[in-house]
Parts: sequence; structure tokens; C-alpha cells
Amino acid sequence: MTVMTLPDAQQLLAMPDSDYMNSVQRAFFRQRLQDERQKLLLHIDELKKEIDGGEATGDEADKAAREEDLRLLFRQLDRESRLLPKIDAALARLQNGEYGYCRETGEPIG
Repeated sequence: MTVMTLPDAQQLLAMPDSDYMNSVQRAFFRQRLQDERQKLLLHIDELKKEIDGGEATGDEADKAAREEDLRLLFRQLDRESRLLPKIDAALARLQNGEYGYCRETGEPIG
């Protein structure tokens, strides 16, 4: 079994145009997207736990501070939850051979 060593971003950028979206580059982007997806899922889980974990106790100022914290957490959770389908769509385009190309013209975008 052969293990492919993925290039770093600088090595990827140094590749000739003729190597555009070859198997090495596709593997690089697949790994980057999967890593980002995993980090995002973990952070979404942390946000949900933080939202569920706190209770608004104490005086009015404490309750108001907790409500503001919750508002910000929900906003962040919403923003990150919207990012997940975009990563999944990018992974699907990568699988279909469409990643890295303009949807309208089919020209390479990298």
C-alpha cells in the first residue's frame, strides 16, 4: 500500500499549470475541506454545549449579560451551520471533477 504525501500550499502553488487539479491537487483540496468540515462540526458541537450549559441566574445584569451571550452564540452557530453545506457542496464538486473550474465558463479559476 502506497501512502501519498500531500504537498503544502506553497508546493501546490509552484506546480505548473499543466498539473492543474491533477490527483495530487484534488487530494490536497479534499483533505483541506475534510479538515475544515471536521473542525466546523466540533466547533458547532461546542457552541451547542455552551448554549445549553449556562443558566440565567443572578441579578438582572447577570441575566442580561447571559441573554447577550446567547444571542451572540446563536448568531455564530447560525453562521457556522450555513457554512457546512457549502463545504459539502465543494466536496461534491471535487468528487464530480468540477472543483476549481468556473461554473459558467468551465475555465480554471486557480
